[in-house]
Amino acid sequence: MGQFDFEFLRRHIDVTKYPCVVETGTLYGDSAQRISESFPNVHTIEIHPTLYANACKRFRGRTDVTCHYGDSAVVLQTLFSQLATPTVFYLDAHWSGDHTTNWSASNWKGYGIDTGYRVDGPVGDNPSSRNQVPLEEEIVSIVSQFPRECVIYIDDMDKFDASGNGMKNKGFDGENWSHLNVQSLLHQIGERLDYTHFDTFQCVIGIKAV
Repeated sequence: MGQFDFEFLRRHIDVTKYPCVVETGTLYGDSAQRISESFPNVHTIEIHPTLYANACKRFRGRTDVTCHYGDSAVVLQTLFSQLATPTVFYLDAHWSGDHTTNWSASNWKGYGIDTGYRVDGPVGDNPSSRNQVPLEEEIVSIVSQFPRECVIYIDDMDKFDASGNGMKNKGFDGENWSHLNVQSLLHQIGERLDYTHFDTFQCVIGIKAV
């Protein structure tokens, strides 16, 4: 629920080394637009069909922004062979509520639209933590299948408590990041981990080339 912060990124990495950014979680396309103002090649992935269709309309005719539809952890795997340069992976895919959410009981009042999540069974209210936030699967895909040097830029670090555990109901009623743990995510990266830079709302993780 944050936004791409170019200045935060520039403070921690040499952005000129990374001509390509892959964003997970398009929403309205505002971040993709912002990213395209600083990087020449942008891919953005959206799981909600209406939001994807709207993004395609917004970026129609653009050669610098490509929209992709589907589960980000899966779509990423189809993109790796197309990425010929070091890449920034901006991971911001997560459910942000819908018409079933109890917004009156929520600290944050939402976007006023339905947002998407992964479904591995019948569609229903209150998707599971893993279906809401594909962050771990995204990271595993990148580290195991993308061989080049890259940067993982994660938004919404305020969804983790002081011990690094993902929280429930932080922004809105039903929000659930509880299957995630920061140290576990870093452990998944293993020997490819180069550096980390954390602040309250976001982090940058450097990944070595294989």
